[in-house]
Amino acid sequence: MLAELKLMCAKCLCKIRNYFEDVKPVDVVGAICQRVEFLNSQEQLNRLSDTVKEKYKTVFSEIPHIDNLPMDVYCRIKLKDASKTFVTHLYSTP
Repeated sequence: MLAELKLMCAKCLCKIRNYFEDVKPVDVVGAICQRVEFLNSQEQLNRLSDTVKEKYKTVFSEIPHIDNLPMDVYCRIKLKDASKTFVTHLYSTP
């Protein structure tokens, strides 16, 4: 039975051998170079992130617990100046 299986597999392999694609060998130096570049760019992005967070720390600070929030102000809506006029265009618009 084993001999028959080997024979059938050899016949099938001969039929499909032309459909195989050539596989390139692993480029170790290229893979290492790509990984080093990735880690370098990741470090630069982390430093930039820390800089932005430090610059705008009022925006990125932690949200206080609900028990520590003021209870007298629920919403604050800033309205635009009502006396301000709109600038109209010199051309007609539909």
